[in-house]
Amino acid sequence: MRTIPPRKTNYTFEYHTHGQTMDIGYSTWVSHYPTNNTIEGWRPINELLVPSTDLTILAIAPNGVRHYQPNDDPVFGASYQRDGFFLPDKYISPIGCIDRHAICNPNNGKYTHLMDKRGAIKNATDGQLGLNHAQFVAIQRLRLVLLESSSFRDAVWTRTQGFLQAQERVAGSAGLALPSNQWEIEMAALFDDTLVNLQYHVMEYVAGSSIPGNFETIKVWENMDTVNLWDNTSDTDKYPPPHLSHISQPAKQPTVAKQSPTSKQDTMSSTQHAWVVVEHGTPLQKIEIPIPEPTGTEILIRVTHCGVCHSDLHFWEGFYDLGGGKRMYAKDRGAKLPRALGHEILGTVAKLGPDADQAVPIGASRVVYPWVIRGVFSNGGFAQYVTVPHARYLVDYGNANPSTDCTFGCSGLTVLSSIQKLMPLKPEEPVLLVGAGGLGLACISMPHALGHKKIVTADISPEKLQAALEAGATAVVDSKAGEDPAKAAIQVAGGPFSGAIDFVCNKQTAEFALASVGKGGKVVTVGIMGGETAISLVPFTFGSKSLLGIITGTPQHLRDVSKIVQSGKLKAIPITEFPWDQANDALQRIYEGKVTGRFVLIH
Repeated sequence: MRTIPPRKTNYTFEYHTHGQTMDIGYSTWVSHYPTNNTIEGWRPINELLVPSTDLTILAIAPNGVRHYQPNDDPVFGASYQRDGFFLPDKYISPIGCIDRHAICNPNNGKYTHLMDKRGAIKNATDGQLGLNHAQFVAIQRLRLVLLESSSFRDAVWTRTQGFLQAQERVAGSAGLALPSNQWEIEMAALFDDTLVNLQYHVMEYVAGSSIPGNFETIKVWENMDTVNLWDNTSDTDKYPPPHLSHISQPAKQPTVAKQSPTSKQDTMSSTQHAWVVVEHGTPLQKIEIPIPEPTGTEILIRVTHCGVCHSDLHFWEGFYDLGGGKRMYAKDRGAKLPRALGHEILGTVAKLGPDADQAVPIGASRVVYPWVIRGVFSNGGFAQYVTVPHARYLVDYGNANPSTDCTFGCSGLTVLSSIQKLMPLKPEEPVLLVGAGGLGLACISMPHALGHKKIVTADISPEKLQAALEAGATAVVDSKAGEDPAKAAIQVAGGPFSGAIDFVCNKQTAEFALASVGKGGKVVTVGIMGGETAISLVPFTFGSKSLLGIITGTPQHLRDVSKIVQSGKLKAIPITEFPWDQANDALQRIYEGKVTGRFVLIH
């Protein structure tokens, strides 16, 4: 199980166990209010109390697990901890409360069940919880995220006593017995996966500042009812949020940012230029838009470098291929045009919001954690300026090459996170990387930097395979050569792969990766080329194989990648720089598949 050394933080995130339940407390913006065991209900930590925005959410699952482990939460900005107390599997039973979620107001200890749409809206609107405007909007956001997380509930059901009788089921029949802490391993991995999934959905569906400007923000979540993302019991009209006169409005944030005594804010005009998608599938247009004013803890960044990612191409096209002729359209997920693309951002601090961390000096150059600026629901790095919600999403890259490091803001943390999904692996166990594009090439040097020795890369482009060898791949395989490319890959590796990472993810590459891993092997899907494939379930089960999806990593992953880069252990991948005004050219070349390594726009 992966462990992360503790670090000092002002944010607490605690799970508190009641009998056979696991209470997972999230703070929506700033901090979590842990249970006071001597007093019934929730009590605030006074020095962290921000009553206009803070809530606590409980997700309860019947496993009696108590976790304490330091880690970063890229959405809620908190940390969570885990210790070693786990109930043996024989004491676990499905008791039907897996889908119980609740919103709790730490100021008065009252709560409402989040899954009960009628109750949640009624309790919020009639003042039962004493919620204000920002808190009510937070409820709407969190309901959507949690109702999207049914995979967690389903997975918990499979990990009850009928599933993990580890010693009894496996000993003597399939080699070594599973470890006695198998429940710990399963649930730790499950929760890590679920946390990333929740973060992904928050960032997919939530756009805007931590303190919404008006109740129009809520309409996005009401509209989601029409696509059955939650129970369609339409009581929203009975309790319309815009008429909640008793809910206090958050104080208006001042627009004049603080300045440190030794630094000055950037002097700038009120407008900027941005290359934006005006109509999906048509060339980007250069338009003039306002420069955002940082409020609260926000920081304004003047973009100097922005990577061009394949996911930018998908938004430019306006859809994702789901296979079978089905598509997922950006507009159906709440994305609006015009929109500036770009999430791989590096730039300089131009201005601080009134409550921003003064330790970040004006003019400092930083990499931006990409999943708070997606170039989908807010303007990204194809604009000249972007705002970042908090200084915690800015990472110092030291003396590293800025063009390389801005791409690691996306590729590096995704690669590190995907490699960790394959662990534990011995250094000599073979790993297959499918695709030698920007992510695939970045992934070659990362395992080497972490001490892994046997990396095989597969692609259909001779140029990319050569680039893979130059990047340090042990061997390469043409995944279209011969009748059975998986067999050829296994022969090159000297046996089936322990793990594979698919950076393409279409029908052909998925089938190739799944056929290449051996018993107990893991396939991690990262790419979003799209499509669908069929899996023969019995061999998949008998082979004890795992199929895992990953979309990103955490801010801590980005900090870890930055340290690896600065250590000199990570070999640079090919970078092609484009002047900012050639944004269309860079995007077109990615569309045509004419790219080796990564493309970066220079402002």
